[in-house]
Amino acid sequence: MNAHLLLHGALGSKGQLKGLQLQVGGHAIDLAGHGDREIPENGLTFEHFIDDIDGFFNEEGLTEAHFFGYSMGGYAALLYASRFPQRVRSVTTLGSILVWSEEGLHWLLRPC
Repeated sequence: MNAHLLLHGALGSKGQLKGLQLQVGGHAIDLAGHGDREIPENGLTFEHFIDDIDGFFNEEGLTEAHFFGYSMGGYAALLYASRFPQRVRSVTTLGSILVWSEEGLHWLLRPC
């Protein structure tokens, strides 16, 4: 089954994507330590997020999905795609900085 999977940003929850979900459909999930989910005993890692995504795939019987990730959710989507490319049809990110450099940081911190 093919679907859309929407991943929230840090300190967010699936609720922050409700408007987008209403427009495009699909599923939004709360990643570990977000929404009403507990922070794992060993802290938050992207490994937890990968496990959350993979668990959702298995629970829902998904074989592949188009991903949208906001900020941290974008990093989780890209990491998932690198581990399970056969399950990922596409990845779209918003607010996920892909190349970190001193020059890029100065650009981000410039006065508007």
